[in-house]
Amino acid sequence: MGKFEYIRLLFDKFLDHSINRQELYDLLNYIRQNKSESEVKEWMDTHWNQIKELDFELDYGDNSERRFIHLMNKIKLKEDQVILVRKRSQVINGFKNFAFAASFLVLISFLTFQVSNYLFNFSTVPNYDQAEFAINFEGKQFVHLPDGSTLIMNDGSTLSYKSSFGNLNREVQFTGEGFFDIAHDPSRPFIVHTGDVKTTVLGTAFNVSAYEGQSDVVVTVARGKVSVGDQNKEYEKIMPNEQLIVKKENGRFEKAEVDLDKALEWKNQFIIFDGMKISDAIVVLSKRFNVEIKIENEQIRQCEINANFMKGESLDQILRVFCGVLQAETISKDNIITIKGGRPCN
Repeated sequence: MGKFEYIRLLFDKFLDHSINRQELYDLLNYIRQNKSESEVKEWMDTHWNQIKELDFELDYGDNSERRFIHLMNKIKLKEDQVILVRKRSQVINGFKNFAFAASFLVLISFLTFQVSNYLFNFSTVPNYDQAEFAINFEGKQFVHLPDGSTLIMNDGSTLSYKSSFGNLNREVQFTGEGFFDIAHDPSRPFIVHTGDVKTTVLGTAFNVSAYEGQSDVVVTVARGKVSVGDQNKEYEKIMPNEQLIVKKENGRFEKAEVDLDKALEWKNQFIIFDGMKISDAIVVLSKRFNVEIKIENEQIRQCEINANFMKGESLDQILRVFCGVLQAETISKDNIITIKGGRPCN
């Protein structure tokens, strides 16, 4: 079975609620890739009658472009931003155009509100003919991996892993700069390959800088313990606030203590809400923009939110996205911003 046939199979299994956890992760990871846009549109057109019967508040047009544009206008999403408010766990990411973001939001919404109870409580995984293929990401974005780990990718970065990731092992290929926050799993070490250099962890947070053309691979640890080496040997173990610099040319390395805030300064410009309560997200924004923000409706304070702002968005832009999804509004008076109204998330 080829890659395209496998993805079509997953779409069909998604519709009839027979999809299992690994298949779901494969489908979501495929949807995140920009190249999948045309396939997503085709599937949406083919299955629109089934989709619109689900309990999801949409107005339906007569073609995929109009449906996607209408959906974007309805929830007031902006380019490169996808945001959801919910109580349950969801996977979300940024996308490069409106139509793809909308189609992904529709799929995630179906998953969250229609089939999540089934998907996340199954006990057996059926066998099927699954082809091995690569899942790829590139550029500045926030990535959820199937094992629960996350990665913040800087400009010019690439990530690749096999579709079987997490079954027996957790290995990825990476170039560029990224901050990994790894879910703990003693039985399956997480391995990051950057050329000949291999970084191995069980559950930790660390930064990797390994752009193509860069003479060094630089690994910096924020939490936990990290082993750095190659295919034949371990170079060194490093701890929090330590950094290992490995020469690509000859494998020579040097360990040093570092100022963690300075080493990770590149990612601090991003605002990432990964399952954060609205009340906590408002605290983050208040501190970032040095302004007082209040929430009038107590019913939305405990709602959780996923949103990535990685392009230097202003507070006004961020709050417009918040309010568009919450169906709320902001009022500014005496240097205080108040969020009024909003729908409860449960």
